Amino acid sequence: MNTTTLKKRFSFERVALLLKNRTLDDLPSLLIGVGILFGVNLLSIIGTGYALFNRGNNQIWTVFLLGSGIVLSGYAFREMHDEKASLDWILLPATSLEKYVAALVEYVVLYPFVGALVVMGLSGLLSALELVAGSPGGHIWTPGPDFGSAMSTWGNYAVFSLWFVAGSATFRRKPLLKSAGSLLVYVLVMTGFVFSILVAHRIPRDIAFDSSAYSFMWNGAGRYMASPLSGGAVAALNIILNVVLYGIVPIFCIGYGYLRVEEKEVRDEVQ
Repeated sequence: MNTTTLKKRFSFERVALLLKNRTLDDLPSLLIGVGILFGVNLLSIIGTGYALFNRGNNQIWTVFLLGSGIVLSGYAFREMHDEKASLDWILLPATSLEKYVAALVEYVVLYPFVGALVVMGLSGLLSALELVAGSPGGHIWTPGPDFGSAMSTWGNYAVFSLWFVAGSATFRRKPLLKSAGSLLVYVLVMTGFVFSILVAHRIPRDIAFDSSAYSFMWNGAGRYMASPLSGGAVAALNIILNVVLYGIVPIFCIGYGYLRVEEKEVRDEVQ
């Protein structure tokens, strides 16, 4: 960092330094998590000859990878809200925007892609150990059967990660729990929106509607029937749901989260 960099309102160099510091702060916890996963699967190999996480369709790897990312996202700004660490946060030689961008890059982009590489390597190592133990060897985990499905999974994760990062910037106490609660409220609101459309079209109570973004049923009958909505209406509703989920929600989370970080810094500086 030099004099020219310090004079800039936004500096990629400062963002890179913040990202490095964030990564180093989170690294011990991540290494402990990887060690626990390896230990659990190693015990499974010793006991059964198979790695627990490599059995079946390997989806348990995906759950742990993305779930861990959501948890990290939910505590992205824990230092900003901490009474002891908040002063160090304020004194960091970076703007609110740079601090927020560094958090987004780490949890929305860097973590899932680097984490996927680590999980693939760990899954491959465990598969090799299965062969040594005399078993055929389990399936090595991959992010998806093809590039498109892998990016689709990342896109869904990114939406939730942005939500929880914004929640971390908003809630001082129990940010993960409160972010999950606000997400539940959003789901209920969207459910009510779809139900209101169904009611407006006078759909019988034993008819269910299924969309690509959400699945809603009237009375939990456990069966899906053809929607009485016209093809055009169904397509329009799907477009609305997807625009909200993948367009409006991410933009709102990014903007709202940044404003909360900016507000926090301004208030602390005044005090």
